[in-house]
Parts: sequence; structure tokens; C-alpha cells
Amino acid sequence: MKKKILFFVAFMLFLLLACSNQSQATFTKQNYTIDAIVLQNGDMYVEETIQYKTDESKNGVTRTIKLRNPGNTTNSATGFELEDVLVDYESCIRVQSAVNGQDKVYEYSYDGDEAYIKLYTPFRYQGKTVKYIYTLKNVAVKYNDIAEIYWNFIGNDSTDRTENLTINIALPYEASQDTIYVYGHGSDNGTFKKNRNYITLTAQDIAEKQAIDARVLFSKDAISTTKIVNKNVLQNYRNVEEGMNNKTLVFGVDINIIATICIVIILVAFVIIYKKYHRRFKKIDGYVRELPYGLDPEILQYVYYGKIQKNTFWVTFLNLVKKGIFSIEKTTNKVGKETYAIVYKDDKQKLPDYEEKATELILNCMSDENEQDKKQIELKRLKAKLKTSQANEDYEQFCESIEKEIDEIFEEDKKSKKIRTIIIIVMTLFILFIASLILIINGQLKLAIPSMILLGITTVLFGMIFTSIEKDEATIWLFGLLHCAVFQVADFGVLFKSGVGLFYIPYLMLFILMIYCCRLKIESDKKQEVRGMVKSLRNYIKDYSMLQEKGVEDIVLWGEYLIMAVALGLNKNTINYFYDGCIQNNNSLGTSLVIVGNYSTFYSGFGTTFNSVRGYSSSSSGGYSGSSGDFSGGSDSGGGGRRRRRHWLILIL
Repeated sequence: MKKKILFFVAFMLFLLLACSNQSQATFTKQNYTIDAIVLQNGDMYVEETIQYKTDESKNGVTRTIKLRNPGNTTNSATGFELEDVLVDYESCIRVQSAVNGQDKVYEYSYDGDEAYIKLYTPFRYQGKTVKYIYTLKNVAVKYNDIAEIYWNFIGNDSTDRTENLTINIALPYEASQDTIYVYGHGSDNGTFKKNRNYITLTAQDIAEKQAIDARVLFSKDAISTTKIVNKNVLQNYRNVEEGMNNKTLVFGVDINIIATICIVIILVAFVIIYKKYHRRFKKIDGYVRELPYGLDPEILQYVYYGKIQKNTFWVTFLNLVKKGIFSIEKTTNKVGKETYAIVYKDDKQKLPDYEEKATELILNCMSDENEQDKKQIELKRLKAKLKTSQANEDYEQFCESIEKEIDEIFEEDKKSKKIRTIIIIVMTLFILFIASLILIINGQLKLAIPSMILLGITTVLFGMIFTSIEKDEATIWLFGLLHCAVFQVADFGVLFKSGVGLFYIPYLMLFILMIYCCRLKIESDKKQEVRGMVKSLRNYIKDYSMLQEKGVEDIVLWGEYLIMAVALGLNKNTINYFYDGCIQNNNSLGTSLVIVGNYSTFYSGFGTTFNSVRGYSSSSSGGYSGSSGDFSGGSDSGGGGRRRRRHWLILIL
């Protein structure tokens, strides 16, 4: 039994070694030398000498010489003459038909487009030297300003690797009297040398199916040929071959110019879309003296700034005081110190949902502070209570109710399906356009298709992510941006490697524009009109103290003006002016504020925000600068949007 196991193991090892040796078998061109002589009549005499190296057994080799190139017909040969085939420097015999095992015989066919040579000579685990001698008819092209040889010395149908390639080209002697330009293609490690009218091109490690060609430009007086083209080509060929000014031409147009045009078009499109759809003010001539459409200050503040501001809750509180839902009273605390308290009046007024939420929030803070069912709370205690997690949750509901009210009032903020569809179609076509450029420049689908797939994945995947998440979900934004950055680096690397790196700029711009348009909401005319009216009201309140004439009806608006001054971020002097005016005119809000003494004391007592719920930035519109900095006016940089906590769970899992 043990012997059988040992025999089986030995047999498997033998098979493994045999397969390994078979996989490592080689049949390569160790040295490949092409000696080409350009004749004065435009023909080219060629001797190909190939030293094969092999550790396997073969019956022979084949050689196909294509005379015509569909993409380069001007430089094709018009005829082919095979002079000799040699193996180890012995001439071979041309036969009509041969079989495997024969030595130094070959079959030959020529159909006008290609010459086919099938050489029979057994390779028995050792190399041989094969030589082909032939003449290509009428290869050179004569232009008005230059003569040209442009030839594929090795086609892309070669099945063997070449270790060392040498191409020697001899031009007619007259070519040395003028400048000679030499350009080789197909190998990254190729070099060339010129010595008068002799040219040598060398390259190493040429993979199978890798084509090698060369273009040689020389004096048109060196040849006389029937292939004459009546045009000047020297400067154009030099631009193409030498990449003058780093130009890559597509259909005769510099690719950098194409990319620049794309960048300009996208910039113009962004400006047009931004001006047409972004938050706008409808121009209102003159002043507006009353609150537009009788809307509450917190609603007008949201419309003006387009988002919840850090003092929105306190604007609502002032409005509730003005309505008589709460009052501010002087009281004595438990240690006998005089202080100020907020007292709930238990008014039965019908309030909007957001004011109901604000009332409930304050009442919840009062719930464990009262004795004998007296619903009141000290200002300092309220300030501390509002920093609890429960207050934060109540505040979130307050913010959502304001946003819901905005949607119901204006029936707008609909996403534009038309502009979104157009941008997505443009993005798709642009990715296909980039892939087409890569294909045209490189001529390889293996570069164009992966580029198209990678750009497509980046666009679709992160387009969906950035379109769906809420604007204030910082964690999700960070998560998406980090992953998107990795894909964008890969996109740039692929485009740069493919020769269209500059097109990454318009692609990235179009990607950002697509995200912007997918998140864009179109405002109603009514909302734009209200925003314009609020702006005119703000100007009126700001200029109120300097106006010579004030309407009698303005007397009853002192409270509303004070609240709007706070809501719209007006400066300290303006707010104090209306604070004093409320008290002097016995306004309902002033009646409650009079015991506080001055606005600074009142402001300091209410210094708090809900930063733990929504991220706000400081005011940039000149709000009141008290000791705590929280009752100042809102600004365009304030936070907003809705937080959805469920995303935390997604990230953790």
C-alpha cells in the first residue's frame, strides 16, 4: 500500500514538472537584424536575418509580409520580389507543397496585398538562423518638399518575442546632402543613430504581436519614383512626430484646445444654471413696511436666508411673548436673589405647529421646576435645560415643523427633472467622447473601455451618494468624499496614461455640475417675491430711525420690527432702538420686556443655541454682539437641513 502511495506521489510530481517545463518552453528571436537599402528608383531591398533560440521542437516557421496598410495606403509597396530564403546560411528550395519533417524547403504565395512564406526546417531543441531576401517595389513617396519611407518592419501578427532588434537603413547617397529626419514607433526603449545617409534603429524585449515601424524623411532629390504626391508635408509630419508645443492632434485639432473649449462650455453652463435656478430676490421698488402676507418672523427669516438660523428659536420665543403666550417677570430665587423668569400664561390661542413645538419645548423645561403648579422657569435655569439631549430632540422637531410649513405655504422646492435629465445625458455622452478620444489617440480598446467603465462607475455611484444624502450629514459627506477621492485619483491616472489627462478637468467640473443640478430645487415665484419683500422690509427697518416721516400705523409695529431686526441680523444700535421703542410705546412685547431694563441684560440671559443638533456658523451680517454671542442675527453661512441619525447605524454595521 505504501509503495502504491509513493508511486502515485512520484507520478504526480513528474506530471507537475513536465507541465512546468512545458509552460516555460521558449521559442524566441534572439537577434533580429533587418538591413534595408532604399534604391534611387524608390524600391527597397531588404535582408532579414533572424537568430532563433528555442528549447522545444518545431517543424518550421512562417513569415507574412503585408504590402498594404489600410490606414497608411500612400506608403504601401506596389510589388514584391522574393529572391532567397536561407537556413544557417544555406539556400532553401521553393516547392509547391511540403510536409512536416522536410528540411530547407518552403512554400511561397503572393496575392498583391501580402507575401506568405512557409519554411519547413525542423527545430530540435536548438536554435537556427533564418534569412529572407526580398525587394519591395516603389515604397518611397516623393512630395513637393520631402521624400518619405514609412514602413512596418515587424507587423502586429508576430507570434514570437524578440530579444534584440536592429534595423539598418541605407538611403541613396544624395540624401546625405540634406537633413534627414528619423522616427521610430512601437517600442519604449528604442534608439537610433545617424551617420550621413546610414541609419540604425535598435530596440530590446519586443513582445509578441507588437508592431515596429519607422518613418524616414529625406531629400526628395535622392530618389526618382512614380509615387508622387503634390503637396507639402514636412512641417505637418514634424509637428505630429516630434510633438511640437506638446500637441496631440485629433482630426487635425489640438487636443488641448478641445479640452479648453469643453472647460469654457461647462463654466458658461454653470453660470447660466446658477443664475436661473439659484435662490433669488424678486426686486421690490421702495420700502415694505409690514410683514409680507402676515407671515411670522421665523418663516420670513427662513425664506430670507434659505435655512434655519442659529437664533430662529429665540425669534419664535419673542413672537410668543408678543402674542402673550409667555411673559418675562422679575422674581426671587430660592436663595433670595432677585432674578428674571419666563412665565407661561396658558393662553388658548391657536398657534402654528412650529410655535406649538417651541411652546412644548419650554414647558418641558419647566416641568420639574415649579411649585404649586406655577409654570415658570428662571432664565439661567432655562439656558441650562436647553442644553440637554431631550431639548435637542424637541428642537429638531421644531426645525422640521418650520421646514414643513415652508413647503406647505409656497408649494415649491421641486427638483428640476428636465435640467437633471439633460445634465445626466451630457455626462454620459462626455464619457463616451473621452473614451473615443483615447481610442483614436492610442488605437487600443483595452485602454478606451476600462477608462469608460471607471468614469461611468465613479459618476453613477458617487452621483447617487451625493444626490441622496442630506446637506448637514457631515459624517456621510466625509465618508463619500474620502471614497470618491480614491476613484477620482484612479480616473486621473487612467486619463493621464491614455494621453488625455487634461480632460480630467472638464470631467470633474461636469461631475460637480451634475451633482449640483441633481440636488437643485426650483423656487416658486411667490417665495422669490416674499424674499424680495423681506429685503425691502429689512432696508426699511435699518433706515427707520433716520426717516423724516413715519406712518401712524407704524406705532403698532414696534414689536414686529424688534423681532425682525433680530431675525434679519441688524446691528446693535438698530436692535436697541426698537427695544427702547417697544417699551416707550407700551407695545405688548415692550410691556413684558420693560422689567428687564435693557436689551443687553435680556440678551445675556438667553445666550444659548442648539449647536449639538445643527451645525451653525457665526453671523456675518453685523448682528448684535452681546456677551454670549447667541442672540445675534442669522447669516448666509448658517447651518440648516435635517439630520437623519439612521446613517450612523449604516456606517457602524
